[in-house]
Order: sequence, then C-alpha cells, then structure tokens
Amino acid sequence: MKKFCDGPFIAADYLPRPIGCASVDVGVGKTDAAVGIISQLLKQSIVCKHRDEQSELKAIYAVPTHKLGQELVQRFVARDVTAGVWRGRLADNPEKPGEKMCLKPAEVEEVSERGLPIQRSMCRVKVDDIHYTCEHFQDCPYQMQADLLSQVDVVIVTHASLFYEMPSIGRRQILVIDEAFWSAGLRGV
Repeated sequence: MKKFCDGPFIAADYLPRPIGCASVDVGVGKTDAAVGIISQLLKQSIVCKHRDEQSELKAIYAVPTHKLGQELVQRFVARDVTAGVWRGRLADNPEKPGEKMCLKPAEVEEVSERGLPIQRSMCRVKVDDIHYTCEHFQDCPYQMQADLLSQVDVVIVTHASLFYEMPSIGRRQILVIDEAFWSAGLRGV
C-alpha cells in the first residue's frame, strides 16, 4: 500500500472522501485485503480533522453475523490492531449465556415492531421536560459495551446495526461493509 504523505494525513484536506466498491467472487481474499489495508492505515497514526477537532483514525467493519465478527477480531488482533464486536439488544450476551444484551428483550421487540427508535423510546426518554432512564441503564450489557468499544480501533457490527440508532462509540472515519447488506434493512416486506 502506498503512503499518502510523509507527515500526518489529514482526511479533511482530501475531499471528497474516497469511496470504493469491489464486487469480486467468493474466496478471492477481499476480507483479508480489507483487514490488511485498515491495519496499515491505523498503524500509521493517521490524524483526521473534523471541524476544529483532531482524532486518530478508527473504523467500523460491518459483517452479516456476530460469528464472522468474532473471526475478524482475531484477524485484527493478529495484526496488533484492537477490535471488538458490537452486539445488538437482542443478541446473546457472551458474558452471561442464556441472557440477551438488553435486559428487557420482550419490550425491545415490541418497540422495534412499531418502528420506533429503541434508544430514545426505552433507554433514555424525554417527554415534556421529564426525563426517564431505564432502571437497567447503568447495568445494561448493551449500553456498557459502548464505553468499552469506544476505545478500540475497529468496531465490528452486523449489517442490521447499520439500520438502527446506536449509542456513541466515538468518531469513526472508515466504514467497510463486507458482503451484501441491503436485505438487513428491509422492514415490513
């Protein structure tokens, strides 16, 4: 991979932002190539400028399943890049088998079926200057992962997460979507 410049790379200086798309057969090595390129970029201590703020380059990598996400974590770790998997509210909690990431899964399903934003409908709600916070908010595995994952270089999400509001995991300048993702966004079809 070629280096962009000798000094720090300032993303805002190179507009429009680069967008790439590759449609290639299965087994050619697209994922390994993407992991390699992202790892190299992150290791170059690239600085990104957004308005008056500067931050280190970080990435989101979207895959179809959590299982593939865990496999990608291992690929990044093997390249000395920190990575972690973001899990949705109804995903299994890897720390507590048999439990979901949200401690109110039935309510999450109901709110989701109505097409409402879960974070603003259940977790933290403001109605007429009255604030409501879920009683599990401070202990919620779903919410707690945001603090942990905001520290890693690469957050790996499932395709479904691309279509839902998430708590902040910090500014991310790279987005890679591996494999077809559009069907994860279909609702009510």
